[in-house]
Formats: sequence, C-alpha cells, structure tokens
Amino acid sequence: MSHPPYEFGVLGPLELRAHGTPVPVNAPTQRVVLAALLLRANKVVTLGELTEIVWGASVPAQPTTALRVYIMRLRRLLGRSEIIRTTPTGYLLEVPDDALDLYRFRDLTVRAGRQAADGELARAVQLWDEALALWRDEPLLNVPSDSLRRSETPQLVEARLRAECERAEAKLRLGEHQDVVSHLRRLTAEYPLREQLWHQLMLALHGVGRQAEALSAYRTIVDALAENLGTEPGPELQNLFHAILNDDLDLKAPAVEAVRAPRPPRPASAPGVSQLPPALEVFVGRTAELQRIGGLLETAGDGSVPVVTVSGPPGVGKTALAVRLAHQLRSRFPDGQLYVDLRGYSDKPALSTPSVLARLMRALGLPAERTPVEEEEQVTAYRALLAGKRVLVMLDNAASAAQIRPLIPGDAGCAVLVTSRSELRSLVALDGAHLVRLDLFEREASVALLGTLLGEQVAHEQRDAIARLADLCGHLPLALRIAGGNLAGRPRPDINAYNRSFEEGYWAHALTVETEEDIAVHQAFGLSYAGLKPEVQTMFRLLALAPGADFAADAAAVLAELPRADAMRTLEQLAEASLLHRLPGERYHMHDLLREYAAQCGESDDDPEYLERARARLRDWHLRTAELAVRTLYGELPRYTRAQPPARTTPDGISRADALRWLDAERAALIALVEHCAEHGPREVAWQLTEILDSYLSVNGHQVDLLAAAATGLRAAREAGDASAETAMLIPLIRECQLAGDLAKADRYLAEALDEAKADTPGRPMVLVLDGGIRLDLDELDAARERFRQVAEPAKGRQVPPIVRLKALLGLGYVQLLHGEFASVQPLLSSARKLAERIGATIELVESLLLLGHSRLALGQPGPAAEYLLEAVDRAKASGTRHHHVESLGQLAIALLAAGDPAKAAAIGERALASAAKLGNPRTTANAWNVVGTVRLRRGEFNEAVQAYENALEHSTGGTVHRYGMLEALLGLARAHGEAARPRTAFSHARFALTGARDSGYRYHEGLARGILLQHSGGTVPQTFS
Repeated sequence: MSHPPYEFGVLGPLELRAHGTPVPVNAPTQRVVLAALLLRANKVVTLGELTEIVWGASVPAQPTTALRVYIMRLRRLLGRSEIIRTTPTGYLLEVPDDALDLYRFRDLTVRAGRQAADGELARAVQLWDEALALWRDEPLLNVPSDSLRRSETPQLVEARLRAECERAEAKLRLGEHQDVVSHLRRLTAEYPLREQLWHQLMLALHGVGRQAEALSAYRTIVDALAENLGTEPGPELQNLFHAILNDDLDLKAPAVEAVRAPRPPRPASAPGVSQLPPALEVFVGRTAELQRIGGLLETAGDGSVPVVTVSGPPGVGKTALAVRLAHQLRSRFPDGQLYVDLRGYSDKPALSTPSVLARLMRALGLPAERTPVEEEEQVTAYRALLAGKRVLVMLDNAASAAQIRPLIPGDAGCAVLVTSRSELRSLVALDGAHLVRLDLFEREASVALLGTLLGEQVAHEQRDAIARLADLCGHLPLALRIAGGNLAGRPRPDINAYNRSFEEGYWAHALTVETEEDIAVHQAFGLSYAGLKPEVQTMFRLLALAPGADFAADAAAVLAELPRADAMRTLEQLAEASLLHRLPGERYHMHDLLREYAAQCGESDDDPEYLERARARLRDWHLRTAELAVRTLYGELPRYTRAQPPARTTPDGISRADALRWLDAERAALIALVEHCAEHGPREVAWQLTEILDSYLSVNGHQVDLLAAAATGLRAAREAGDASAETAMLIPLIRECQLAGDLAKADRYLAEALDEAKADTPGRPMVLVLDGGIRLDLDELDAARERFRQVAEPAKGRQVPPIVRLKALLGLGYVQLLHGEFASVQPLLSSARKLAERIGATIELVESLLLLGHSRLALGQPGPAAEYLLEAVDRAKASGTRHHHVESLGQLAIALLAAGDPAKAAAIGERALASAAKLGNPRTTANAWNVVGTVRLRRGEFNEAVQAYENALEHSTGGTVHRYGMLEALLGLARAHGEAARPRTAFSHARFALTGARDSGYRYHEGLARGILLQHSGGTVPQTFS
C-alpha cells in the first residue's frame, strides 16, 4: 500500500508520518505550532493568532522572530520548505484532503449523512464506522496549548459525538438494537446529561425486550438532570418513557410519535414575507383534514421541525387545501410564509434544488448577489436565515423526498407543508414527516360545493340533478369545480341536460382512460371546453405551448396572434370557466392536468405545422423582447453565435424600468425555454437565449440561473458539434467561477475554451480577456497585460467585437494603473470611455469613468477626478449596477478628501461602506473599509483608522486573496501607525506591503511601500527589502 508523502493526525495525540513511517515532533512548542496550522490547514493563520495559541498571555519580547524560528524548524523537520507558505499576514500549511485525519473524518461523515438521507442506512453505518475508526484518543492529547483546548478541542469532541449519535440512530432504524446497547451505555456514562443518548439507549433496550432496564435508564437521567441542572427531561424523552410504560411503542417507526407538548407562544413580530397564492373564494369540506394538519404543524415541541405531506390523486384539491390552511396559519408563523411550486409532476422540467434555494433566500431578504452557488453552501445559508424565526414553508407539487430534504429549515420554530401525488414514504420513514392523504369528496361535500358554485336557488330547485352530476364527476374536487364553473355562467342552467351530455362522453372516455377519476376529469374538462367559443378553444390549446409555470397576457397574445385587449378578454373567459387561475400582474397559471388536456386537444384538433408556427412565434417573441430589454439596460451585447436579427414583433423602445420589470417577470419562463430547446429543439435557441440573458442574470445576482442555463447551453452545443456555441457558453461559466473565487474550476473551463479546435471561434477574443482577468487574480500582471493587448490591438484581419475590445482596453488600463503609469494611461482610458458611449455599453462606461477618476487622483488632480467619479456614481445608480455604484462612491469620497472636504468625504465613505455590507462581496467591502480608513486617517482619528484598515485586511485575505485591497490596507496600517508614533509597527506593515507588491508586480504599491520604509528606517531601506 502506497502512502502520501506526509500524513498528519490530530484525532488523538498529534501525529506526523512520512511515507507511512512515524516522525517524532519532540519539542512541545513545535507541536503547538504544527497543530495550529493543521487545524486551519490550507488557510492563513495570522501572526496574532499564532502568538495567542502558543503563548497566551505570556508573550515574549519578539514573538514574530520566535515564530519564524519554529516555522524554520518545522520546515526542516518536514524536509520541504514549500509545504508551509509565508503570507503577508501569517503562515499557511498546504495539506491534501487525504493527508489529514480530520479532513478524512469530515468527508466520511458528510457522505454517511447523505447515504442516510437517501435511505441507504447500511452503507451509511459503514461510512460512520470508517470515520470513527480514525479516532485514536482524545484530540490533541500531547499538544500543550490552553488556547487550542478551549477553542478547538470541544468542537472536535462534539463532531465525534454527533457521528456516534447518527450512527446509533441509523442502527436503530435498521432494527439492530442489540448491536448498540453496550455502545450507548458507554456513551451515556461518558455524557450523562445528553438526553438524545438516553433516548436512543431506552429505544435499544426496549427493542431487545429489556423494558425494565429501559425504564431504569429513564429514572437515571431524571435523577442526573435534577441533581446537576435542576430540570426535568424534555417532552420527547417523557413521551418515550410513557410509551414504554404503557407498552405503546411502535418500533417500526423511525421515532416515537407520541403526543408532543405544544410549543410555547412567541411574541408577535412585524409581518414577514408572504408568497402564498390567493386562496380559492369557494371552499367547502375538509374540516377534519384542516384541523389535523394544523395541529401537526403546531405541536412539535421537541426541537424537531414539523413536516406534513398532503398526498392524493391529481385534482383532489391538495394545493387548494394547503393554500387555504397556510393563509389561516399566518398569525402562527408571523415571520413569513414561503411558497414554491416544485413542478414535480409538470410537463416542464422540475425545479433544481439550487434554483429553489436561491428563490427562497431572495424572498427572505438575502440580496441575489450574496446567494451562494454551491448547493451545500446554499442549504447552510438558507437555514441560517431561518434561525430564530417562525416561518411556514409550503412546497407544492413535489415528486420525491430528495426535493424536500434540503428545503427543511433547521429551526424548530418553522414548519413545512408539502403537497404531492406521491406519499413520499421515505420522508416519513427517515425524516419523521406526517402523511395526510386526501380522498375523493363524500357525496354530501360534492353536492355542497356544486350548490355553492351554482347558487342557492338552483341548488334548491335541481337538487337531484346536482347529486347525479356529483356522481358523474367522481366526487373529484377539480372536476366538480370545472363542471360548476361551466354551468354557473348560464342564465338558467339545465343540469339534467348537462348530465346527459356528460354521460354520453363518459362512456366514450371509459374505453381509453384507466381510472374513474381520470374519466371524470376528462369529461369535466371536455364539457367546459365544448362550451367555449372557437377562438377561446384555440387559445386554450395554444397555452399548452407556453414555457414555465405561468405566463403573461402578452405571451398569450403572441401565441394566438391577437391584439392584447382581445387576448385579455379570451384569458378572462378561460378564468371564468375555471380553466385558468389568475395571478397578480396580469399573469395566469394553468393546472398541470389542464395543460396536459390542452396539449391533447391540440394534438387532435390542430395541424402540427400550425402548432409549431405558434411555438416559433412565442420563441421569437421571447428572444427578441429579451434582447431589447437587455440591450436597453446594458447597451451592446456580444454576438458569438447569432446573426443580427431582422426587426419585427417588438416595440421600438422600452424604458429601463419596464425592461427590468419584464425580465424579472419572465425570468423563470426564459430559463424554462432554454431547457426546453436544449431537449426538444431548436438547440441553437438554448445557447442564443443564454447569451442574451448573460448580462442581466450576472449583474442582478441570478448566478444560479445563469450557471444552469450556461451548462444546459453547453450540453446542447456539444450535442450539436458547434464549437462557436461551446465557446459562447464557456464564457459565462469561466467568468462566474472566477467571480465566485473558484479559480480552479474557472481554469478548467478556460483550458477547454482555449483548445485549438476553438481558436477561430467568434468568442475567442472574449476568452482571452477572461484569461487576462484570471491572470490578474493570480498576480501575473505581465501575462494579463499580454492577453488584454492581444485583444485591444488585434492582429491584421482578426475581427474583435467592439464590446470585447472595450473590455480588453479597460483590462489593459487597470494593469497600467497597477504599474503606476497614471499619465501614459490617460489616452487609452479616454478612448475606452468614448467607445463605451458610442456603443451604449453602460457597465463599461462606468468602469472607464472609475479608472479615469482613480488615475487623476493619483496624479494629484482631485477636481477632474471628482467630475469623473460623480458621473460614475450617477450612471451606476441609474443602471442598477450596485457593485459599481459602491466603488464609485468610495473613490468619490477619496477625491473629496483630497479636495479639502473631509466632512463630506466621511459621509459618502460611510454610505459606500453601508452599501457594500448589503452586497456582501468581500472585495467590495474591503475597498470600502480602505476608503473609510483613509478618511479617518486624514481627520486624525488614528486608532479608528487602524481598525478600518484591519477590517479591510480581513476581508481581503479571508478567502481568495484580493491583492489590491490587501496592499491598500497594509499601506494604510503603516501610515496610521506611523502617524500614531508607532514606527516599528508602521515599518512592519510597510515591509509586508513591499514584499506583497514586489512579488505580484504591483509597482505603484511597491513604490509607496519603499517610501514608508525610507521614512521609518533613517533614509535607507534594509538590504533584504531593497
């Protein structure tokens, strides 16, 4: 068996192995330093943190020098100096995931949890066994650090205990009670006040027929809690005790479902968000079900989140009941009611988990640009947003338990209400969900619903006919509603005549449809459909072609080739016949069964070419209107795959507000269209529409949708063998991964885009620009400059789109600024500004103004700088590009400070900082803190300036290093400490800044650092740093 070059262990005494052979770490302090670096492996441990961990309050005179010696000795011990990297703020130990037992433990427990969630309990137990086998003793047993024992050991011990508990739970669910009894006895002896462990032990003892011992265990925990904490066991443990005492415990269930204590009331708070659809105006019956579900959603008092699944056949009224109940429970969940249609049984693609989580987090107030992209991070953020809140989450139309699990909150104050045609048994078995099945109406309820819809007089005069109609509808609520809506529109409905028509069609459908419910639904639909005017029937059939879960009146008008007013009248007639459901904003929703029926009618009644022309019309409308809206907001769009469109179907102009409103309303439909075209054709629409939507989705924080659309477009392009389209789809994938700080993934996409087979594609220049951006992030300034130059100054015969050349010019200008070429860059930035104005490139125009303002500031010209930056602020605000707005405000504050207006500079700087905090982008926040620090320093607030710069440094180095922000912060700290008469500290920060600037090629910052070092070293820079 081969071993990694080095293996490290912290789950027991500190251990180091080289190629499988133990390597002793004899010096106690060396063990402390190594342990500190290992516990934060692959992250920077700052000098201050190391000092606290190694010495606590007894810090030596020269701690930095002493640490340098310990690091040198560790490097010598390891035999590889590069494994421990020196950074401007501390040290970083690079460790592969498989070389540290703690990392292997975490990976195995995560995998075990996923297996358990998917119902693979035996495999989950195997993985937990592997994870727990990595523990050799108490963690860090031979590491003499009080700091680590306080801060790290409890977390490690808790992680092990959590794995032990989860393993035991899985074994209990597998029925392997005997296997865990002795194990749980050991754990309860070690942790005598952990109620969960006693709960599991009692279940295990009862499972092997040892009821007396189970009851004795309960008395032991009762006495322990009373003696040590003065409390009683919680409701769950008490309920289990009574269930065992009364021999009323069902061991087949995953947990005891005895009656739980109600949750204590919580004081009312301000109303939260409510996304619930409107409840049906007419609702009868289901009183017992409403009461039961309401009770189940309220009574979880044991720390668990109540989850109720309402299941039943299509059309039985699951959504209607759940929405009605959710409205009734609004006062019980004052922090909000979230709603998502998961489209589990729709003909449209089901919503992905990342897409659903992104929607829910935006509804909870998280700005779109702060929404994580990776699913695991999304789940964590979503549950953090719900912590301490009482929110009802309604998940409509679920297809599987896997759709639900990531959406269950972590806080017991919340509850989840699910509707599904499936009973989702694994959600019940593994997650403790309650199942409530809706059946068909009783005859009395069916008659009551029809009577309410038709009116009191008709109900009284034609009672027997109504009862017969209820029977014909199979007592299915949806069929009853449609039949009632069809008859209610008639002045004097003859229900007996309607019944005769129903009966004739019923037996015809009985020959082709499997279940009585399906027969009733089809016949109810058919009679309502038959009663429509021909043009309304046509609209009904065409609406089956609309992408997405809902659609606008404008889309319906395009489908049917009708003026908008006529389309609205037609849609209202369909709504009055209960064949459509009205939504706010002149949008409509069609039930899945109705959409399926409309599609069947279209297949039988319409010529396929007619339907394809209608589908193409709507597709064309979506493409063109999306392009018009995005162009209105952001100016010229890159064209890597598309020809210029002929002018038609869209209005001549649209306001910026209307453009953004339209894109927001149609976003789900547009993403659904991408998915549909990738699957069913025409494939090119998948990548063309993604290309159009790129700027809108990226700027407005819809990264989850953008990444999904680009991945779908890339798949379609590969299937079509279209290299140009592949390049076009790789471009947003590269850029968004880079912006998210995932340079490794961005580099993989980049390598694919730079493949020789794609060398002549139209998107190649943009790929080079993105490559330049990545080189910048990697501090390879010369390489970045060369990439930008290739595009800004293309070889003869090479065509570069103006928008791409503009991006290259701005990249080139940024590199020149970092090199300190402030005067020589002016013509380049001026030409970039003119080009941006000429092609209407809103974002790039703001960027050119920002760079012009920055360069004029560096040249000591605050007046012209302020003019550029004021324009940048106004344009960024008008275009809604919040990141650029924050950056413009910050630079404007510096210009005002240089112009002699510190009070106004301070106010604008604080505004920039507040806006940056809302965005949540670490780079933007670091830049804003640097601005605030500079203003405070100029105003003589030296300690406050130091705090601001330290905040900037933290945000610059917390993840992917933001080199510019880090150097600005280090230089700011050097100046602030210098002004506060702390020359040695100032010298230290300037020295770090010089090293970082020199290593990365930031010549301007290198010059500034040298100046500060000269100031604090008697006129000469030490040889080491010269």
